[in-house]
Amino acid sequence: MGMNNRSGRCPKCRSINVKVSQRMCNHSAFNGYHYTRSDYSEIMCLTCGWRWRTKADYVPSLSDMSAADWKRYETMGLRMELWV
Repeated sequence: MGMNNRSGRCPKCRSINVKVSQRMCNHSAFNGYHYTRSDYSEIMCLTCGWRWRTKADYVPSLSDMSAADWKRYETMGLRMELWV
């Protein structure tokens, strides 16, 4: 999949229905799942569930995922955790 995505579309399904799940931070196993400041944001497609990290110019124009968006993923069977 094209990770050099500069369009704000999902690299997997090409949907424009994407939101920010982690804005300019990271919570990974590498850092013990603690908040870590980053130049990159994690973007999630609300259509297919694909996630990718980027610092592309389109990120500031995207909305953050809401509690309703996360709930939708639970009902789709895609287990995601909301980091607060």
